[in-house]
Amino acid sequence: MRPQRRTRRATVLLAALSLAMSVLGFVPSGTAHADMSAEASTWPRHLVTTMLPTGITTFGNDTMSLTNCGGSQQATSFQYIYAGVNASSLPTSGVGTASPPHEGISCSGQGLATADGTFYTTHISEDSAGYNTLTFVAMKNGRALWSTDLGNQSDPVCSSMSTWGSESHDEMMTNASQGSDGNVYGLVQQANPGCATYLTGVSGVDGHVLFKQQLTTTDSQKGDRVWVYGDHIVTVDTTGLLRQFGYDGTENTSAGYQFPSSLGNFGATYANADGRVFAVGACTGSMTDTFLAYHDPNGDSYVGASGLGCNPSVSYTVGGNGSLVAYDSHDSATTFHFTTTSVTGTSVTVPRPSSAYYSYNDGYWQDQSGNAVTIRQFYTSGWMSAGMSVDYIDGSTGAVSNIFSMGVDIDHPSPRVTRSDIAGGYLYSFICHDSSQCPSSASTSIDGWIHKIQLPSRFGTAVKDTGGFATYTSTKLQYVAMGDSFSSGESDAPFFSPTDISGGNQCHRSSNAYPEWVSQTSSTLSLTDFTSCSGATTDNVLTSGQYNEPAQVKVLNDATKVVTITIGGNDVKFKDFAMACVLTYCDVGSDAYNTSISLINNTLPGALNTTYSTILTDAPNAEVYVVDYPQMVPVKATTDAIDSRCPYLYAGAEPWGNAQGAHALLVQLDEKIVASVNAVRAMNPDYFARLHFVDVDASGSPFAGHEVCGTDSTSWFQNVDQAILNINPAYALHPNVLGQNDGFGAIVGAAISAG
Repeated sequence: MRPQRRTRRATVLLAALSLAMSVLGFVPSGTAHADMSAEASTWPRHLVTTMLPTGITTFGNDTMSLTNCGGSQQATSFQYIYAGVNASSLPTSGVGTASPPHEGISCSGQGLATADGTFYTTHISEDSAGYNTLTFVAMKNGRALWSTDLGNQSDPVCSSMSTWGSESHDEMMTNASQGSDGNVYGLVQQANPGCATYLTGVSGVDGHVLFKQQLTTTDSQKGDRVWVYGDHIVTVDTTGLLRQFGYDGTENTSAGYQFPSSLGNFGATYANADGRVFAVGACTGSMTDTFLAYHDPNGDSYVGASGLGCNPSVSYTVGGNGSLVAYDSHDSATTFHFTTTSVTGTSVTVPRPSSAYYSYNDGYWQDQSGNAVTIRQFYTSGWMSAGMSVDYIDGSTGAVSNIFSMGVDIDHPSPRVTRSDIAGGYLYSFICHDSSQCPSSASTSIDGWIHKIQLPSRFGTAVKDTGGFATYTSTKLQYVAMGDSFSSGESDAPFFSPTDISGGNQCHRSSNAYPEWVSQTSSTLSLTDFTSCSGATTDNVLTSGQYNEPAQVKVLNDATKVVTITIGGNDVKFKDFAMACVLTYCDVGSDAYNTSISLINNTLPGALNTTYSTILTDAPNAEVYVVDYPQMVPVKATTDAIDSRCPYLYAGAEPWGNAQGAHALLVQLDEKIVASVNAVRAMNPDYFARLHFVDVDASGSPFAGHEVCGTDSTSWFQNVDQAILNINPAYALHPNVLGQNDGFGAIVGAAISAG
């Protein structure tokens, strides 16, 4: 039996290591985490909230945000559903002085959901005295990215201490849009009298304010809407004055336009992604018809009567090919087409069931071909629910066909539709199966379901008003990062919320991790999903994620274009092996060495083969890059002198025996990874073309010399004593920021660029 020998340095570290050593992000099994629901992403999806949604915005891949905004006695909140699972939320907020203090979203701010799955909103934080701080925040994939204060309390136009009720308010961003540069542009203003309106740009990367351009100074000329198209920003105020700006906030005065007074009281405005702005007049006085108008960036304009009369129940939305759609509560929808000399309307009537006396149109969407989808609520003559219906309208023939309906029956006593949105070929709708489950008061829980309704394949991408939505559909490739702590960025705090919760989610996804670095330095990639998690095994990739997160493969779909993954270390008990290196022996032939080598040879190949082939199947259009582990231990001969930086590696049956064992094990681990890559590539020509191996230890690797006890004085890994004594024991032997960026980032980025 081998004697249990320790160096003096290792003995000093023993107490701390025995309690907390955590290589590759290991945590004890059974650790609970309450921040993310483990509920399966089945549809219809049961969702209990504190208020009826005032907005639902979907990003595709079963990911959406719901904003709930109440009145004087009601709560405001925000919920984020990621891949069909409750991912995060912001706390509720009330109006009026509160004890304890409130937090929540701003009703005026609502939110902006952009094409890459980022959600922006204005967040309220109220102290015990009733004073509010409003910050503009960005969230993505269940994590907070950044927050920034947009306030300007020294604004000379605004009163020194304007109030709303009994609370002091800072300024908030409303009606935001995203530009093609990835930044966010919107109106910053207060609801209080006497405050100016500013056009403001905010960096999409870190939230810093790019510019604040004052637009208005009086309440009668408050900023109303803002849109982004191409590289231009367009605003319209409440008097109908249209102005154009560049991304730096500089105004192009020659592109200004005043919608004419023939519109009566200036009504609603809308815009499409081509920069065409529509205006709808509000009937006043002796007016007998609603006027419609448009203005194009090239200067073309038209104003004319709609023929709709003065019907206050009409709602509007932008349609395909520069059209505007009007739809009312009497089953009629009219698509208006404009020229510089005329406006023509094509109407269609959508039938309602014989049991319904009245209909309410909850949503209407049109694609570029004029095909439409509408969702309606039906009522009886006594204003009782008579069901709901989703219908498809053929843009060429006007033919109407039903897609989905819910009548009154024992399971749906009085179904009620609240909010709906379209993304990725599906309609998502929040529906209470019984209207009594949808009370108007926030004091009672709202019990509803989100239904996912597949749309006909002939319905293309829905055209939406660009104000308050992303006008920029990123041309960058959707990139998903998967794996364990070596790709999550363990040791390189700060970590994204909610992956930094002591006793809870400790996936420890870092802004310094190589996936973030690769995405930020690439002109072609957008990191849409970052699922890497400390302690993850292949099972966490395939079946059930760490800390009740979904399995990592759940985020993959047809839109995924690039995947990176580093996985396998936790499958072969590398944590136990590394502890043995420090506490006893891990040299070749030791128990710890033999255990890990057996797993590498007998268990790991099948697990890796299944993992890689599943990723290729679930992301059929993606290039998949398998990244192996960097060599963290240098080659050492028994004749080499002891190094005070890593005495634990000098241990073993012979001097440097532990170093030799650790180096040999990592070599065999990486060899088995590349063997599995080659085995899966051989399965079929598609896998062969799309699966790539990234060898981070290849000749000329930037990691060379930067190992612990390496020839370079600067290590790219957290040494054991550094982690235990200075930072966190979970960080030991993980790549530091240099290792993540100059090492992993440079190598992986180059591999993806090379294809």
